[in-house]
Amino acid sequence: MRQAGTVLKLVSDQTDGPQPERAAVECNRVSSAQTRDNRRPVLSEWMDSHTRILGLWLDRLIEEGDDADLISMIHRQYAWLSMMQARLDRG
Repeated sequence: MRQAGTVLKLVSDQTDGPQPERAAVECNRVSSAQTRDNRRPVLSEWMDSHTRILGLWLDRLIEEGDDADLISMIHRQYAWLSMMQARLDRG
């Protein structure tokens, strides 16, 4: 998977007195528009592959007559990913 230009760094936030160490995340971003543009093809590719895999499993489970609850759960995930992929493709 490609990186989208974001660097994450854990830093300690210590103050006076004993306190549990907290981690803060610093993000150095090139620009939000550029990051979104770099992330879009990777996300689209991920969604496409997972949608196809869920479709294959859905067909196989239906073919083998598996439990209706499992088929329903896989179908919901497949439908949601298909819908989100269509939204991503529209922009």
